[in-house]
Amino acid sequence: MPININAVSEIRQHNIQDVLTQGSISLGGKTYSVAVVNDQVSVQRQNLGQMSTGERIANGIKDFFGRLFNEGALTTRAGRLEDRLQGMLQQEVSQSVAQFRSDLQMGQEYLVDHTRDNFVRGQTQDMTDDPEVQQVLLRNLNNPIYSRDRFTGIDEHPTDPTKFIAKFGENQLVLSDRPSTNFEFRGGPLREQLANSDYGNLDQLIGQNHLTSKDSSLVYSANPAIINLAAKMQNYPQAMKDQIIAAISHQPIGNTTVGEAFGDRLRA
Repeated sequence: MPININAVSEIRQHNIQDVLTQGSISLGGKTYSVAVVNDQVSVQRQNLGQMSTGERIANGIKDFFGRLFNEGALTTRAGRLEDRLQGMLQQEVSQSVAQFRSDLQMGQEYLVDHTRDNFVRGQTQDMTDDPEVQQVLLRNLNNPIYSRDRFTGIDEHPTDPTKFIAKFGENQLVLSDRPSTNFEFRGGPLREQLANSDYGNLDQLIGQNHLTSKDSSLVYSANPAIINLAAKMQNYPQAMKDQIIAAISHQPIGNTTVGEAFGDRLRA
């Protein structure tokens, strides 16, 4: 059902998301389709295709003088609806983006003491459950022996399925193969990064995840902002969601961006 209004100005009584979701407006006995094309609101009079050329000309003349004498307007109703709806769209997008950035900034206060050194040391506790191996990792954080260039593969542990063996030539590290359920640096993520990332030592192996989507502290700090925005956009038409996500995707957060770290969650 079209959204019914009696004057162009009455469109402001409706939410822009409702107008775009409904996709049509009824005004003065005429129906107009509404859509967003390339971030711009487009309003088109419906049923014109069913008129002959002569009928279109006559209808245009009638509309012109009707607007001029009854509404004091020279521009078409479709054009004035476009202008008002475009303003409403921009206002809603701007407000959503501003609120998100405010929420995101509040969460960043949680990261004040989340230094790279603290992060690296904390991650060594995920890499192994053995206190002695943890000490080995800490003592060798800057040792180039444990680099990607010297990495020679992974062996399964012969007796303990919760562990695996990372080989660096004649040197080995027995690490945790328990599942990573909450951003812990062990199991699959640790295996993948050992084999496929670029690192000159263990400090670089671990530290490259600091303040990225693989850093639980960063994710937790941003969660309120992400959750609030996702909930707000839940009933938005896709065109509005796309504009908001595009506006915040390049927003820096830690050592990454909102789009890189949370784009999938926002588009879900």
